[in-house]
Amino acid sequence: MSSVSSRFGHAVFFPLIFTIFTQSAQASTLEAGPLLPDAPQATAYLLPISRALDTGDIAGAETLVRARLDDAPDDAIAWEVLGVTLSMRGDVTGADAAYAKAVTLEPKRLSAWIKRGDLADASGHTPEALGHWAAALKIAPGYAPAHERLGIAYADTNDLPRALTHLEAAVAAQDTAKLGAKAELAFVYNRIGRPKDTIALLSPQDDGTARMRLALGNAHAQLGDPKQALETYQKGIDAAPDNIALLKAKGALLVETGDWPNAVVVLSKPAAAEPADAFSNLQYARALLAMGRSVDGIAAAERAATADANADILHQALSVTARAHLMARDFSAAHAATTRLVTQLPDEPASWREHAAIQGATGQYEAAKSIYDEAIARFPQDAELLRGRSIVKVRLNQLASAAQDAALAVKVAPKWLEARFLLGEIQRARGENDKAEGTFRSALTLDPDHWPSLVNIATLRLAEGDAAAASRLAQRAVTLSGNAQPAADILKKVQAQQ
Repeated sequence: MSSVSSRFGHAVFFPLIFTIFTQSAQASTLEAGPLLPDAPQATAYLLPISRALDTGDIAGAETLVRARLDDAPDDAIAWEVLGVTLSMRGDVTGADAAYAKAVTLEPKRLSAWIKRGDLADASGHTPEALGHWAAALKIAPGYAPAHERLGIAYADTNDLPRALTHLEAAVAAQDTAKLGAKAELAFVYNRIGRPKDTIALLSPQDDGTARMRLALGNAHAQLGDPKQALETYQKGIDAAPDNIALLKAKGALLVETGDWPNAVVVLSKPAAAEPADAFSNLQYARALLAMGRSVDGIAAAERAATADANADILHQALSVTARAHLMARDFSAAHAATTRLVTQLPDEPASWREHAAIQGATGQYEAAKSIYDEAIARFPQDAELLRGRSIVKVRLNQLASAAQDAALAVKVAPKWLEARFLLGEIQRARGENDKAEGTFRSALTLDPDHWPSLVNIATLRLAEGDAAAASRLAQRAVTLSGNAQPAADILKKVQAQQ
């Protein structure tokens, strides 16, 4: 079922037929809006059909509506009702044909266009659904239900400009009691970086739906207000304790803010849901591992990795799994997790970085180097891979080659401080002090407050007998680092020689 269908569910498939089809064109209990443009008055036949559907007697309802069509084959309402009954028993082809007949007989029948679009959408035929909803807008350009559905569909395909246009039109056209389109518009506002507009749109709604609470909480989180975001999520959870989306959002934010115990409590329900939700289990694993519950954390991470996850979540899940096994000193399991990572996501440089890093963390430097060699052959311009191989080569005492990799990483990513600092460290280890000092000074052009570079320059200056310069550099490093040990040590050495 698509996102559009999941929002509306059976809103247009389980109507109280008699009530709906005897309303005026300005009123409706359906989300489909005005259902009866120029509707005939003789609709008493709908009452027994409504009762049959109400009791779940779909076959009986179909018999009754077909009997009506035998007597009045040009009754567009009856054809639409037949479409409803056929869709309820799973006859998609028959339902579509019935809706098509309804709009052929009565081309301005908006409710039939909407139902036909919903049926196509639920069947996975998105282009056809878009066409049917658009047909409703040609008839009534301000028709909110069509705008809302089109907005949701375009948001699902990341066509955010068109989603924004339709959802804003839906909100403008809808009665203020209709909250659905507001929630969907709020999610689009969040996605395009307009969380303040979400808050302006939704904050006045004290009785907001769970989905509105989710969008509003997300907006507060985007604006860097986790306290307000958590309170907003909780209001939604209080009203809908089993709402998985709200529990996921609150749990993930608790993980982000380091509240591991509460994150574990909140995420336990969505993590246990079926089918397995990859994101919930990933966040649950992080919280469990942070609390030292490695066995449960590994199980949750592996559950995330085996769920139907996108590439990003799969990468994170397998990385967390590998590092959890590493912490538990189960090195073979850690290696197996990253092997799976590069097997399943071979076109992602981050997969190879993680694979090599796990090998290096277990002291398998030659194996790590081999992985980096293969990865760099695939991604020769990846600065992080080059820096990683440089570090492994340092461990293998291959300093000349390590310097070459570090220099190439600097060339590929000239504004990356870590690569430049590593190059200076290697140059210093090779006794190339002039080059090293130049490299550390160039690092300070990227970040004047990088105190490790200040410490190293102070050390080099002191070795050259320039105690005054070394003192100034060391004192600044102590101030910037909050008296970190390396900075304090070099300052003591300088003071001892003054």
